Order: sequence, then structure tokens, then C-alpha cells
Amino acid sequence: MHIANDKPGPLDGIRVLDLTKTIAGPYCTMLLGDMGADVIKVEVPGKGDDFRHASPFVNGVSHYFLFANRNKRSITLDLKQESAKQILRKLAEKSDVIVENFRPGVVKKLGADYETISALNPKVVYCSISGFGQTGPYRDRAAYDLVMQGMYGFISFLDDCNGKPPTPFAIPIADISAALFAAYGICSALVGRERTGIGQYIDTSLMEASISILSWMAMCYFAFGKEFKFSEKSKLLVPYGIFFASDGSFVLEAANDATFQRLCGAIGRPELLNDPKFRTAPSRAKNHDELVSILQAIFSTNVTSVWLDKLEKVAVPAGPIRGLKEVFSDPQVLHRQMMVEMNTATWGDFKLLGMPIKLSKTPSKIARPPPALGEHTSEILKEIGYDDQAISRFRIEGAV
Repeated sequence: MHIANDKPGPLDGIRVLDLTKTIAGPYCTMLLGDMGADVIKVEVPGKGDDFRHASPFVNGVSHYFLFANRNKRSITLDLKQESAKQILRKLAEKSDVIVENFRPGVVKKLGADYETISALNPKVVYCSISGFGQTGPYRDRAAYDLVMQGMYGFISFLDDCNGKPPTPFAIPIADISAALFAAYGICSALVGRERTGIGQYIDTSLMEASISILSWMAMCYFAFGKEFKFSEKSKLLVPYGIFFASDGSFVLEAANDATFQRLCGAIGRPELLNDPKFRTAPSRAKNHDELVSILQAIFSTNVTSVWLDKLEKVAVPAGPIRGLKEVFSDPQVLHRQMMVEMNTATWGDFKLLGMPIKLSKTPSKIARPPPALGEHTSEILKEIGYDDQAISRFRIEGAV
């Protein structure tokens, strides 16, 4: 399914100048494009975004590039040349939002830093996404998602396996969370601009996003001065975790008293509620091992589907452990359009993740496939006032 409609999105009329590459920046600007913004992606001639060249490929284009670059137009600029820098500044003057994820200090050398651009365009909302922020002792360090997972707690939460190091998360959790916070900041600044008439600078980073989503793990550390791993969390919230049926495993969360009461009824063991060791959440946590052993013995007597059906009927949160084949055949996933298909002349047919936010009056949409490198260069240059002769000269010079 290809999601498109004729209704204006909430960000229609907002022009975003996208100076980003890899994941965090492009995913942020894609979110803005999904909501109707006109996103102009600036890329290096002949090369483009680094992730255009990252395997695996489909029909000659990287899956990495496809997942974060729909709803954009591409222009190529060689920013080592002064004429290209002038084009960039002209684009910046006519943009509502600028997003960049260069190393701190690079945009100043290009003459496209916030101070320079805001002097020309006071209404601009300018967002910098970096590894560690624009200030501080780590400002100039290189950073990628895996580094963030290691430095800021995520890998430490995972239990090791027979003394071996734990495996990092497969999804780029730091990149995606940074993109979400950046998009949130940009939309907030645009609302603020409606009130004040002026834009502002947004400084965010993978490090700060990673710290922000530590959530209750950080709060437990603040309160108790110790770090909790997943196995320890399952001992605080009881029952909580993975259980094994006779044919496989499933996840279950029934830690609060009301849900635990329904669980006991569903499994035919209401007498557990009369045992003072299991009557309340604190007592269940104190007697975690005994209760889990009892539950595990019960669950091992029947197949997963039987238990899930019983638990669903009494509103006990539980579910199967699935791979992506099962995820993307799930009727709820399909009903909510979280897998969409694009039919394009350039890339052929391919699938993308859908949009998780459904707006009733100004819906998001997939209006454009990820662009070919420099696909819209002439179109964009004409929009900002350059004629065919000037564009031809830029091409001869190698500026575009």
C-alpha cells in the first residue's frame, strides 16, 4: 500500500534544508517530510549521503538509505566551492528549518552556521544534531550508535551469557531517539515562532537522547545507587518476563495486584491470592523465585496458544515472541498500515515502514519515494531564482 492523499499535512508550507547524512539527521527530516514539509536534502555530487553506499541493496539502492529518506528532494552541492556555498546560503535564507549533523564547527567554515544564517533569516529554526552536543569536553569526539549504546548504559543492562560480553541492540536506538527528540524540538520551536515571529537554535545529541530514554533505570539508580539488569527488573515486577509453554515461549507482564488476580483465575490457581507471600506486589517481589517456579510449572503443561488465549480473555498482558516475518503478517500491523509499499520508476517496488501517528484533519503521507542523487537539483535552483544559464555554469564548474 502506498499512503498518499490530497489533504495538506500539518507542516505543509514549511521548507526544511536538510544538511544531514547517515541515520539520526535523515530520520529526523524524514519525520518532518512525512508531516508535509518540503525537505531539500543537500548531498555531495557523485557520492551523496554515505548510506547510499551501505549494504544491503535493493534494486541498486541501499536499504539504509531507503528507510530514512522518503518525502525529500535531492540537490547536489560541492561545498568546497564558493559558488556552492552561496547557493547554500540562498537556500538557507528561504528555509524555515535547517537541520545539520556535521562535526561541531564545520558549518561555520561553510558559512552556514546559525549565527550567519539567522542574521539573514531571523525566522529560521536551526537544529544541530551531534554525537555529544556543541559544548563540553567530548564536543569534538566522533560518535555512532554503537558507541552510545556502550558509553551510556544500554549494553550494561543486558545480562551477559556465560561470562561473554552482552550483545548490543540490533536497532540504532541512540540514532532513532535523537531523531525523535530533534523533530520534537523543531516542531516546538516552530510553534514558538508563531508566537514571537523569530526562530531559535536547537542543540541536541545522541548522548543526550540516550540519557533521556534511560527512564526508570536511571531513576532506580538515583534512588538505590545500583544498576539493574533485565533479570533484576523481572524480580522487582513479578510476574514479568519470559515464560515457557510446552511448545515455546511467550512474554507476560502481570505485576500489579489487579492483573495478578486475573492471571490466577485464568490459570486455575485462585488460591495463590490467599498466600501472603504472593498477595501484594512487594511480597511477590520478595518471593520472586518461588512464584516464578510455580507459574513455570503450570505453563509447561500446555501450548503457547492456549495460554495466550486464556490470558487475553481476562485482559492479562501477554504475547508471543515473534520474528519479523510474523510481525509484518500481523493483522493489527497491516490494519494500522505500518508496512507500506512504494511503486517507483527509479527504484522499482519496495516496502517501507508506515507512519505511527495518525492525524484526523491533517494526515501524514508518503508523497515522494527516496530521491535519486541530485534528482531535483535544477528544479530547486530555479525555485530560488537561478536560470538555465546559471545552472549550466554551475554544472560546468562542478559546483552542483
